[in-house]
Amino acid sequence: MPSKIIYLTDGPNKEVPIGRRTIYFKHARPKALAGPEGKCALVVQALRHLGKKNVGASEIATLRAELSPADKQMLLKETRFGVDWIYKVASQIAEKAA
Repeated sequence: MPSKIIYLTDGPNKEVPIGRRTIYFKHARPKALAGPEGKCALVVQALRHLGKKNVGASEIATLRAELSPADKQMLLKETRFGVDWIYKVASQIAEKAA
């Protein structure tokens, strides 16, 4: 299955064909673009993509197993002033990091 290349931008939605592929630029609020970097940013974007109702014990357990204790603490720190439900999920992921 081919993957879609999607970049978040503060500009308008746009599709740019390059050869046999298309790169998609998706508009996002500046708040969604600022904040975490690296692995933490990927986790936050994944959580946003899944949505509050689709993040359960299984997803939390997977993230808890994949992230190092340092990553968990960084995730907690990076999400504390962001969206409330994402911070609650980050807290659940970091619970056993101590």
